[in-house]
Amino acid sequence: MERMDSDPEAAVQSARNTLEWSLRHRGPDSPMTLDAKGEVAQKLERLGRFDDALTLRDEVVTQWRSVVGADDPNTLAAEALQGFDLDRLGRHREALPLFEHIVTVRTSALGRGDASTCAAMEWLGCTLRNLGDLPESRRLLEEAVEGYTSEGAGETEDCMKAMTHLATTLTQLELVPEACALRRRIVEVRNRTLGADDPRTLSSLENHATTLLWLNELDEARVIGLNLLEKRVRPLGEDHADTRRARELLGAIDDAVGSVS
Repeated sequence: MERMDSDPEAAVQSARNTLEWSLRHRGPDSPMTLDAKGEVAQKLERLGRFDDALTLRDEVVTQWRSVVGADDPNTLAAEALQGFDLDRLGRHREALPLFEHIVTVRTSALGRGDASTCAAMEWLGCTLRNLGDLPESRRLLEEAVEGYTSEGAGETEDCMKAMTHLATTLTQLELVPEACALRRRIVEVRNRTLGADDPRTLSSLENHATTLLWLNELDEARVIGLNLLEKRVRPLGEDHADTRRARELLGAIDDAVGSVS
């Protein structure tokens, strides 16, 4: 196990061996074979080989549709993974109908406030943003956040991720004060639920400081920037990419402070 964890290529080969065994003994349409094919795709994705992974994801979706139907939860889950790979490859137009289908089916079956429906709205909202449809992206992401909140899940990580994507869309719409308010909320929640040193909290701090810089709220931005750099250096060291990015952000803040002094 340790060897495969440290050798991604070995992990891919092991998953392929499992898939070949399942194809021989269970057949191509066995749910366990489809899961094994998905496992190979996942290992390839970890290597950044999204084209190869997508070929397998396409096959899994086609087979699930044939075995259980287009609207079965297994098919929808496979479509989501197919859509993610398409998005990673910049093929957003092809991902769009997949996420639209998932939203339609989950809304009909589960309701708009269900966590699975909200997640699908988030995926669709991000794809629409990638395609430049910012108003529709905003609408879907706001609905996802509202759905989580209405079901008592307003401080879950799922909601925080949707809120983060919403803040990005708002920023692209040049609604930076609204985005800043969301960034502040995300930091507050993650500080409380994950802790101040969690990587997700630190990512939120970085986003918040950047938004404050855009708003020219430099005093608060600098306090956060200093805090972020300290928290990056301590566990990661001076030369880690996250540390360098935090230092660059603080430098940009200091430059802005100097320009208005």
